[in-house]
Amino acid sequence: MNRNFTTSTALKVTCYILMPIFGIIFILCIMYTGFALECSDDLAKENFYETSQFAYLFQSEIYSAFNEMNVNGNEMYNTYEFEQYSINYCRWNLYAHETNYVIVDTKTNEVFTNIGLSEKTDSFSKLKGIIINNDNKYWSYSSGDKKITTNINNYELDNIKYTRLENRLNKYPEYDVYICLNNNNDFRYGIYTGEQLFSIVKKLKWLPIIAVPISGIAMLVIFIYMCFAIGHKNGYDGIYQNLIDKLPIEITTFIASCGIIMFACFFEIGFPSNNSFEIITMIIIYMCVCLAIYAILAYFITIFIKKLKTKTLIKSSLAYRIVYSIFNFLKKIYNRVFGNFDINKKIVLGYISIILGCVLLCSMGGFGVFLCIVFLAYILYRLLGIVEQFESIKDGTKLIYDGDIETKIYIDELKGEFKKLGIYINDIAGGFSNAIENGLKSERLKTELITNVSHDIKTPLTSIINYVYLLKKEDIKDEKISEYIGILDNKSQRLKKLIDDLIDASKASSGNIKLTKEVIKVNELIKQTVGEFEDKFEAKNLEIIYNIPDFDVEILADSKYIYRVIENIYSNISKYALENSRVYIDITINNSKLYLSFKNISKYRLNISVDELMQRFVRGDKSRTTEGSGLGLSISKSLTELQDGKFDISIDGDLFKVNLVFDIVSKE
Repeated sequence: MNRNFTTSTALKVTCYILMPIFGIIFILCIMYTGFALECSDDLAKENFYETSQFAYLFQSEIYSAFNEMNVNGNEMYNTYEFEQYSINYCRWNLYAHETNYVIVDTKTNEVFTNIGLSEKTDSFSKLKGIIINNDNKYWSYSSGDKKITTNINNYELDNIKYTRLENRLNKYPEYDVYICLNNNNDFRYGIYTGEQLFSIVKKLKWLPIIAVPISGIAMLVIFIYMCFAIGHKNGYDGIYQNLIDKLPIEITTFIASCGIIMFACFFEIGFPSNNSFEIITMIIIYMCVCLAIYAILAYFITIFIKKLKTKTLIKSSLAYRIVYSIFNFLKKIYNRVFGNFDINKKIVLGYISIILGCVLLCSMGGFGVFLCIVFLAYILYRLLGIVEQFESIKDGTKLIYDGDIETKIYIDELKGEFKKLGIYINDIAGGFSNAIENGLKSERLKTELITNVSHDIKTPLTSIINYVYLLKKEDIKDEKISEYIGILDNKSQRLKKLIDDLIDASKASSGNIKLTKEVIKVNELIKQTVGEFEDKFEAKNLEIIYNIPDFDVEILADSKYIYRVIENIYSNISKYALENSRVYIDITINNSKLYLSFKNISKYRLNISVDELMQRFVRGDKSRTTEGSGLGLSISKSLTELQDGKFDISIDGDLFKVNLVFDIVSKE
């Protein structure tokens, strides 16, 4: 999210203002939707007086009149006598009804009413006239003929059967009831409010229902934005926290709760009944209280989100600090007492502690058994954590073992002894990596040095060889000079061979060779190469013994470089094999593999290891009286591996053996 977008103070203030507005709209629309769904039949009516809601409220007024008439032997009524009736009425109840009523006991001729008597209402006929008036919405019931008279068009008021009012009228069969709506504005409560709500709902129709998802989505968008934006401040990297934000969450919660409770006390103030100025004042006070409570809640949530973002919600709490301090204290005691114990003693001690803890908890009864189960579940959780740490170390170690020495074990996820072990393994892997890197660097420098020096030497050497060749063509009579020229020619050619071997060894070890692989018949290659060394073998009286198949055995290799490998092996045999001995050349085939071996008896004592013999410039003739650079075997090994083969040597006493392995080309 764009930084300027998340640090905009004006945008954040706007969101703080819009959030409660959309919240109120959402709640009111939900209430409206519930009301509209519940009263869908009433909303189909033309006016409120036709609805079942009005019928319910009107019947409630009749119920209330009957209830007041039977309270404590009619103590709430004062008695006046007019004409043939004893008329009773209640002064204190004048403001308690949205209706005016007159109830007549036809047996005792008593009248119960909430209409104030005056010189204008000094008879029953006048009281009845106040009720049954076309200016009023009235309803009357005659106990004699059970007839209902009303000017209200409402089915539930026209027919009392199957309604809750029927039971009440049956309970008082001797009473006549006259009741009408009170047109005085000072007495308008439930029915008037219901009428206004009905009118609003009829006008709004389904608009608030559509506003429910809109206001809900708006609140969700604002909430998501605030979650991202809270804590970001211009000119400050990371999450900004002031002193209050850094307080422990318990203290913040206590302060916020006290503030909310203090402001909530204002709701205990009674709401005035009919004083318009006092009503407006209390509405303003209630609105201010609600805003104050919202501000406290909003700031508390802001602090909560900041702590979540900085991951300090738990660590900054008082409970965590107390528990952590106790844990550290116990850990120090544990380290002092058991710090020198080995891992086996610690395991035994832990096992005994678990058993004793379970026995102690189970002895406490049912709740203790529950605590024991919780304790064992915690032990299982810790054991699974230990296993997880072990698996992490094992996986990392396996990757290092497989050659991925760049792998690092994440020690932040480890604890205790496992963390120490992870650090040790990372240090070992780092040491391996540095050693290999230094070795590769050293090898690369050595290869570059050999290549560069060889080229620098080869140029003047070529001139020396050419001049020696010219001197040999001169007719020199002095035998001594001719002898010297012959020595120069021999040594220069030997030096040229050494330089060529150095260059070849450098290219082979670095892989800087372009291979052109083709199908090679190994049988023919062996015999052809032996033929080129036939004179040298005869000079030493070496007998070549073949153990090769009669059919052609084919491999995929570069003809030039596979010939060089075989040639180096034969050259090594011709130089270091014991005179008047045998040389064995064997070819065996197993699982589509060609196994080619060369065995001969060395004329020098092989008091040298195989690894040392495979190194460059190392020769079997330690007196170095024979020709050779000591690079032949090293070059052959590198060239063989470049062609996807294997090359190794073995020594058994004076028996020297070279083994080559290649994949056979399938005949299919």
